[in-house]
Amino acid sequence: MFEGRRLLIATKHQKEQVIAPILEEGLGVQCIVPENYDSDIFGTFSGEIDRKDTALETVRAKCLMAMEQFDSDLFSAHSFHTEFYL
Repeated sequence: MFEGRRLLIATKHQKEQVIAPILEEGLGVQCIVPENYDSDIFGTFSGEIDRKDTALETVRAKCLMAMEQFDSDLFSAHSFHTEFYL
C-alpha cells in the first residue's frame, strides 16, 4: 500500500534519524525531511514552546500545513516520551 511512496517527516529536532530507517524498512516508503519547515510554530510537545491547542489538534495542524506546503500525501509527526500514555 505504501511501497515507493514519499513520507514527509516534518521535524526540527532530528527525530528522523530514529524513525526514518524503521518506516523505510517496514513500509517501503522514502522518508524526506524538509529543511525549511518550522513545526515549532504550533508549539512543542515537550513544552519549550507553549501549544495553543490540544496535542491532537496541534499534530493535525502540523500535518495539514506540511502536506500542503510540500505537496505530500503521507506525513509523520512524532514526540518521544519516557512514559507511555494515550
